[in-house]
Amino acid sequence: MASPTSNDMATYTFDTLTYVKELVAAGMPEAQAEVISLKQRGLIENELATKADLKELELATKADLKRLELATKADLKKLELATKADIKSLEQSTKADMRVLAETTKAEINALEQSTKAGINALEQSTKAEINALEQSTKAEINALKQSTRRDMKELELRLTHSLTLRLGSMMVVSVGVAASLATLL
Repeated sequence: MASPTSNDMATYTFDTLTYVKELVAAGMPEAQAEVISLKQRGLIENELATKADLKELELATKADLKRLELATKADLKKLELATKADIKSLEQSTKADMRVLAETTKAEINALEQSTKAGINALEQSTKAEINALEQSTKAEINALKQSTRRDMKELELRLTHSLTLRLGSMMVVSVGVAASLATLL
């Protein structure tokens, strides 16, 4: 049937005559056996892989894998270097951003502190002014109340003096009347 030639391992020869005779001996019509034999020869000669074909494919595959491995390692090294550079850049950028943020925060805190101190000072001055005004107002009210109380006490004293004078006068008149009545009786 099929056997490799001695001078080329990649080429097979197919003995179609022997194959046809075997098919006819097995009971197949000769025309059909010849068609099958020719198709079989085409298949074997054109499609069948030899050991040399497989070895060549293996070597090519190994070479491709080696190239791919080297390219992958190179790509990984480039990626590693790029990633390290990106991380370093990001680290520096983050540090710079944090410094700016810290300075901005300090400035905002200082501004808030100054604003708060100014607010407290203004409130203190306002409160002192209100206390002074209240003190002056209270003193004026106390003085007015003292004067009013003095007037009221003088007025009360005058009324009391007047009332007592009238009572005393009335008592004297009554006493004189009683004394005169006693004198006439005696």
